[in-house]
Amino acid sequence: MYQKWFYVGTHARILLRHMTLRRAANLFINQCEYLLRRETLVSYPGFLKIDPSNRCQLRCPGCGQASDDFRASLPKKSFLTLDDFKRIVDPLASTTLGISLDQLGEPLLNKEIVAMLEHAKALNIGVTIATNLSLPLNEEFLRDLVKSGLDKLMVSLDGASSHTYEQYRVKGKYELVKTNVQRLASLKRELRSNTPNILWKFIVFEHNRHEASLVPALYKEFGFDSYRIDTDRGHRSVVRSRQSLFAKQQACFWPYSTMVLDVDGTVNPCCSFAETDWQLGNALASDIRLLWNSETYKALRRGFGRKNYGDFMHPVCRVCTGGAQELVKMMHDPLPSNPQKLVKIMPNQLPGNLQTDR
Repeated sequence: MYQKWFYVGTHARILLRHMTLRRAANLFINQCEYLLRRETLVSYPGFLKIDPSNRCQLRCPGCGQASDDFRASLPKKSFLTLDDFKRIVDPLASTTLGISLDQLGEPLLNKEIVAMLEHAKALNIGVTIATNLSLPLNEEFLRDLVKSGLDKLMVSLDGASSHTYEQYRVKGKYELVKTNVQRLASLKRELRSNTPNILWKFIVFEHNRHEASLVPALYKEFGFDSYRIDTDRGHRSVVRSRQSLFAKQQACFWPYSTMVLDVDGTVNPCCSFAETDWQLGNALASDIRLLWNSETYKALRRGFGRKNYGDFMHPVCRVCTGGAQELVKMMHDPLPSNPQKLVKIMPNQLPGNLQTDR
């Protein structure tokens, strides 16, 4: 639940800018259905997370892209097309408040990204992009990006010096990122545009903790409009917070409010555990509105129901929320990088109704 309101809080201005009466009503109904733990929803997801590119030029150690096996497992289709973007978004346009146009790869590698942003703008949908911005971009592209209607560009810059930044952002170029930010800021002034809001996203690790305090003093000088200092999601404090959901019998907000889609249209319930086969369908092969209340989606929500909470919970959800601590304790990391593999390795440790190899 905390993640949902964290998202709403950090993007409040964007959401208000694109709010309509229909979207407000859908959001209200959606929240009520979440609180009531409905399996079949009348409301539609207010938020979409769509992957425009599953390829990345960096090899950050905390990301799957650093693994040859992970990259080999990705769909052969590397980039979402504009037509496919429309097929996903258009059926839900009247109720979709915001789109995060990023997931497994670097969004700006997709040559149709600006056209997607322009289409979302025409539908009055708020859009944010998370990027490493460590790639050569020409003046025309940057100008079009500023004019596209993109609401927020979150730039991953985990250091206030080249030495610190490049320890984690392997193959990244610190000075190139700074130059791109400054060029964007200059174009915003030239075009007298308030958007996109260029945000410095600084993820704190042990190796860069000493530079986090410099961000508030440097962000404007570097050309950023705002900044956000995050804790690494693998940090024990973040993991413990997420793994407290099961003990409190709280529902995860993802299956109720957000749909996550891969470049090939595959639907996922959340932005974690990309290797899991959730079997939620494909938005390019079926009506996305029907998928939202498919039997598999309803089964996911059933696991968080007020009656018999956890009895029918998907094993990956159970591990993520802390309902399988007997398994987690046997791992060096508090949260395995892929709980689905953990479930396969030790199925006998799960309650009988959760023993599965899917």
